[in-house]
Amino acid sequence: MEGLVYALAAVAVLLLLLGLASVRRVPDGQSFTVNRMGRFHRTLGPGVHLIVPLIDRVTHKINTLGRKLAVHCRPLKTKDEHPVLADGVIYFQVLDPRKAAHYQRRIEEAAQDLAETTTAELVQQMTYDALSHRTSRELNTWLLGMLNRSSTEWGVRVTRIDLKFSGDEASG
Repeated sequence: MEGLVYALAAVAVLLLLLGLASVRRVPDGQSFTVNRMGRFHRTLGPGVHLIVPLIDRVTHKINTLGRKLAVHCRPLKTKDEHPVLADGVIYFQVLDPRKAAHYQRRIEEAAQDLAETTTAELVQQMTYDALSHRTSRELNTWLLGMLNRSSTEWGVRVTRIDLKFSGDEASG
């Protein structure tokens, strides 16, 4: 009889632990990706969710709040070989946690590399005179479009760019 009580207590404890393991609370500003038996199953948004313990596993915890990233481009050259510097910040946000999960560990590094490369491409396509007659707002608007075309494959959207261009007179 005593053995039966211990067995029932053990089963009750096991069921309690499985019940607790099935509840996931996702904080505001985050999303969790869930894999079922090794394959993507679903994304959990902020709130309380139930998962199947031992079958489902939270694999990535993605920050979906907007982030700010400093960008300092190496010295750039315009089409006519004038030196230009570009510094500032970009603001971005994860919109698709499933796509962003693949890049999670490198997302800030990748965003910074993309911003620097895209800025260099824009500056190299323009003459110094054309660049100096554009405002920073115009240049940032062009960059925003170019960055968003490239970053959507990561599940990321660049929300704002504030780069300042400087050379002899290139700050718009």
